[in-house]
Amino acid sequence: MTEIIESPFEPVVRNAFRDAIRAIGENGLNRLSYIAEREKFQQTKMEVAAEHASREGIQAAALDILQLMIGWNLDYRKDRIDISDFEFESMSFEEEVPDFSRVTFQECIFFNFFLAPNIQAERLPRFRKCLIGSLDGVATLGDLPKEAFQDCDVLELSNSVARNAGILATDLPGTSKVLLTVLNKLFNQAGRGRKENAFSRGLDPRDRALVPDILQIVERFGFAAPNRIRNETIWFPRRDKLRRVNDILNHPGSSTDPILEWVRTH
Repeated sequence: MTEIIESPFEPVVRNAFRDAIRAIGENGLNRLSYIAEREKFQQTKMEVAAEHASREGIQAAALDILQLMIGWNLDYRKDRIDISDFEFESMSFEEEVPDFSRVTFQECIFFNFFLAPNIQAERLPRFRKCLIGSLDGVATLGDLPKEAFQDCDVLELSNSVARNAGILATDLPGTSKVLLTVLNKLFNQAGRGRKENAFSRGLDPRDRALVPDILQIVERFGFAAPNRIRNETIWFPRRDKLRRVNDILNHPGSSTDPILEWVRTH
C-alpha cells in the first residue's frame, strides 16, 4: 500500500492493486499507519493517491488510504470519491472529525458504527443506502444527521454513551467510575482505538484529573496499550480482555476482577 501512495501513477503499482476486493483490516491499518509516519507521508500525497486510485477503479486502495487519513484526522480536499459495496467491521467518528464530505459510502455494510454526540455533521462522509448493524453515540434514530445519512437502515442502537452516563450517576468511588468509563469507551465503542483526550469527555474536572493514572493501570493490567501517532496518543484495546470487561461493567459493585480490586484498594 505504501507503494501506491509513493507512486500512484506507476502502471505496475496500480496493476498490483487492481484485483483487490477487500480493504486491509485493523492490523494492516495499524502497520500502514506506522510505516506512513516513519516515511513522513504528507497529506497532499495521500489525497492524490486516494483520488487517483478511485479514478482508476481501485476502490480497495482508495479506501485504505482514506481510512488512514481518517485515523490521522486529515481532511480530504480533492475530487469526490465514491466507495460502494464494501463491508466494515467498525467505523468511528469522534467530535474532532476531519472533513470527509467529498467522500460517499454507497450501499456499504457497517457492523459497528460510533458517532460522537454534537458532531459536525457537515464534515462527515455521505452515507447512501448503507446498512448499520449497531449504531452507538446517538440516543434515537432521529438524531442521525440527515445531511450525512440518506436511506440508511440501522438494526439496533447501542448504549455505550448511555452506559457511561449511568456509571457516572452511581455512588461508586470516583476512581472506580473513571475506570469503568475508560473500559467502556475502549471496548464498547466502535473503532480501532481511542484518542487519549476522548477519555476525559463527559467527566467533571475532579474525575478528569484521575484519567492519566487510570490509563496507566489499564496498561499495567494488559487491557490496552498506547501508541504514538502523529503527535497524538491513541489507546488500542486488547480484544482478548473483552469478556472480563463486560463482566466488570455488568457487575461493577460485586466484581472481584483484579484491576477493579486494585483501583478500590489503592
